[in-house]
Amino acid sequence: MTWNAVSEFREEAGGLVPYVWVNGTLRPVGWAPLPGSQVAFLAAVETIVLFQGARAACGKSEALVADFLQDVGVLGAEHKGLLIRRTYPELEDIKSVAAKIIPRVFPSATYNETTSTWTFGDGATLKFRPFLDASEWDRFHGRNVTWVGIDELATYKTLEPMQMLLSILRSSHPLARPRMRCATNTWGAGRDAILEYFKLTPARAPTIGPLITGGGGPSRRVITGSLLENWPLLKTQPDYIETLRAATKDNAAKAQAWIDGLWAAPPNMFFGDVDWNAVTVPNFEPPNPGRIRIGYDHGLSAPSAAVFCYESRGEDIEFPDGSRKATLRGDVFVVDEYVAQSKPGVGPKPTMYPADIAGKLHSVIERRGWNQRLLIAPGNIADTAIFSPGQNDNRASVADDFERAKIVFEPADKSRVLGAAEVLKRLTATRPPEDGIRESPGLFICEGCAHLLGSLPNLQRDERDPDDVDTAQNDHEYDALRYWLRRDRVPPLRTRRWHM
Repeated sequence: MTWNAVSEFREEAGGLVPYVWVNGTLRPVGWAPLPGSQVAFLAAVETIVLFQGARAACGKSEALVADFLQDVGVLGAEHKGLLIRRTYPELEDIKSVAAKIIPRVFPSATYNETTSTWTFGDGATLKFRPFLDASEWDRFHGRNVTWVGIDELATYKTLEPMQMLLSILRSSHPLARPRMRCATNTWGAGRDAILEYFKLTPARAPTIGPLITGGGGPSRRVITGSLLENWPLLKTQPDYIETLRAATKDNAAKAQAWIDGLWAAPPNMFFGDVDWNAVTVPNFEPPNPGRIRIGYDHGLSAPSAAVFCYESRGEDIEFPDGSRKATLRGDVFVVDEYVAQSKPGVGPKPTMYPADIAGKLHSVIERRGWNQRLLIAPGNIADTAIFSPGQNDNRASVADDFERAKIVFEPADKSRVLGAAEVLKRLTATRPPEDGIRESPGLFICEGCAHLLGSLPNLQRDERDPDDVDTAQNDHEYDALRYWLRRDRVPPLRTRRWHM
């Protein structure tokens, strides 16, 4: 089945009826996608597609059901769909959406309330099932389906259930195109995992995101809908946006997610008031790469992370499109990053040792065409733990291992509260005041630093010390960054001289 986009709605029989162009004639239909993100979602060919956006943005749940319907009448009984939410009560919303759409498009389809299953004339089936977490996997293991839909993906704290369900997508039918489709509001417990897996940032995304490959999964893409695309809702409830504003008036972060469709930070997030659109800048080549220095946080079972920082002396920054940005002396730009991990919060497997990581840091320098000397120049800062000898003997420290690999670090100031305050002060300084003139140096992050832009906005406050970041989360790049921003607070442990 192919869908023609809605051309207009007409009030008929007490409701809005969509009309589409068919062979040059406007005709009423049971359902049709709205122009924009719904059309893009239904046309996507990647194995995994995530439809994200504001609350009630462009009918994400409707599009989820409609995507399954595209292969009804094509694969016969081989077309088996599974539509998932965490619990049975949560399934009621998406079941109601399906009950409105399916009879209009396939009048002969029948629904079995006992088994929560739609059956179509050609034998295709769509089942609604709860899937709370990985402990319930035995109920799904061994199934074969051609289509999996997950509604409100962000309600899952991790993407483990989603990744498990990928294993049951299979079919021998020559016309089958096994796929997974997900929909979500830009708010929920799974925010950090979604940003990581789909390579998103908290800033506004384009309607059709780029193709994503690698990173522990099949081809995937993100489609972003806007609340303003939802013509029927805004026609029948013209004050809906104001209703959302009233519902979120005491929670700016939720308003940003529900109305603007941005992956805003919930109120317990340490950097929840930061304007990430102001912080994020296009990738650029620093005017003087010799001033780049590194902040580094070392781990074995935990990730190792490095940020490459450039400090302005007041010169303008030129971006690839020819636009320029005026800077203040002391503005810091994170221009690149490196993270060694197998998944967020977990170190790489197999384990990477200092010599391995040093090779990766040298590779970043080589890729960017910078001088390798910056790795031995004063001002590269790392966790003080790397300067301690082996715990059980007097073997060389991690810092010594890095030195042999021609990377020299100085010890960090590890004051957590002062470091958190420094990062927050710098991030909030990026927002231009009402008169348009910034007075304090800010911290800007290039859009290519996906790990940092994905993890930093999601860091929560420590419940025991609200002035600090909770350490029980993926804070390794944050640590590397705060070490570097506080680099002038501790004198070098020792001085080394290198000749290359």
